[in-house]
Amino acid sequence: MATPLLRLAAALVVAGAVLLASKARAADECPQPDRPAYGHRVRFDASGALVDSCAAVVQKVLGAAPAASDIIIFSHGWKNDPVGAEGTYSRFISGMLARRPPELGERFKPLLVGIFWPSALFPISHDDEESLSRAQIDSRATLEAKIRMTFDWLGNIPDVDADIRDVARLVELEVQGKPRTRADFILLANILKRWSFFAGDTAASERGSVEAPGERPLFTLEPGALAQFLLDNSYAGGGQESFTSRAASVLSVLNTFTFWTMKRRAGEVGESGVYELVKRLRAANGNARIHLVGHSFGGKVVLAAAAGPLGQAPNVVDSIVVIQGALSHFSLSLEDDLRDLGIGTDDLKQGRYASITSARSVAGPVIVIFSKLDSANGSWYPLGARISGDALEKRERKPPIYGALGYNGALRVQAQMLKLRRGQVVTLDRPGAFTLYNVDATEVVPGHSKYFATEVYDLLWSILKVSGTPGAAPAR
Repeated sequence: MATPLLRLAAALVVAGAVLLASKARAADECPQPDRPAYGHRVRFDASGALVDSCAAVVQKVLGAAPAASDIIIFSHGWKNDPVGAEGTYSRFISGMLARRPPELGERFKPLLVGIFWPSALFPISHDDEESLSRAQIDSRATLEAKIRMTFDWLGNIPDVDADIRDVARLVELEVQGKPRTRADFILLANILKRWSFFAGDTAASERGSVEAPGERPLFTLEPGALAQFLLDNSYAGGGQESFTSRAASVLSVLNTFTFWTMKRRAGEVGESGVYELVKRLRAANGNARIHLVGHSFGGKVVLAAAAGPLGQAPNVVDSIVVIQGALSHFSLSLEDDLRDLGIGTDDLKQGRYASITSARSVAGPVIVIFSKLDSANGSWYPLGARISGDALEKRERKPPIYGALGYNGALRVQAQMLKLRRGQVVTLDRPGAFTLYNVDATEVVPGHSKYFATEVYDLLWSILKVSGTPGAAPAR
């Protein structure tokens, strides 16, 4: 049986092979679903700019908007190319359509828009661990190819070939069972700091990574402190809840680096390109109801698209659904609700997307779906987000400072609590008014990417079938 370490190493390889096969086909295209009922797809690059090949699709979407009763925008999470993401969208939409309530009738005219954005493979779900357990690493060249594919901007870095060779060598030695040394981690820290700089990561909470007080981008630490942190906090594992037995792991560090890269990118894509798309759709049809749905890091994309850049007015939308969100459980918390924790900074005193809460820019519900069986958000997220103190924040702290929406729900907010139970339909108390709901889906969502459940679909339909005036927006 493959160890968790080998499963993680296999994830770096097998996903790379899939991407190598699909990237040439998708790199310069704006692929669309083959069924009209599945809507349209709009693609953004790593900075949040619309790719040129999708400009005509956006015009088509804007042209269709005036006839829509509801505009539903989806954002994927960890899938990092249009081919893989489309599989997720198709599965989700087909599951939704199979549960469509008959009473909606012809008045419901949805316009579906799926967002493509370049994301990498963090967190790794149990689905992947199971399917990758038989995979083999055949060469260091394969590892180097996967590193180049996952971090596709590496070509912009001077002398990056030597960096990639060093990283692949360290991974190969680890897979062979040879222990890593502090010198290895100092080398790794210097490489990743350089990569982080060229990736655009900065200490400024206004852009990208940071979603709540108490967080700051990991790779802004000076090299010695970063190396020690990586050495102390890395471990060879596949998402276990126990951190009592850890071994220094280069693979864990690469996963953490991928985490921070995607954490930053999701915010930038959401608050730039997707924010502007939502604004244009609202201008095209002021009466349509606009719904944002995101999974994992896609949850951050849609929250950023609603909140917008700091200093700008949030978009007025009608609902937001975050499924297993890979972002801070304090993302929506107001300053007063966090003050007693003593984690506020000059840069950030409240959740990055608290403006959604304070401005009441959502006419209907904000739904945060979480599961206590989501080991990716329960274990990997706190490890990636935490950068102070000892080896790992004590689990008994209430509330924990570092944790994800997808595991804990939204903390330090005024929210109603709901529970999804197998075979039962949950009804929202106030489906047409701004209310934040924490929805415990542990019984029906057994893992980070295992949210394709009829109970989840029915919850979303409970929003879409709300009667009343479409697009009724709160006062601003």
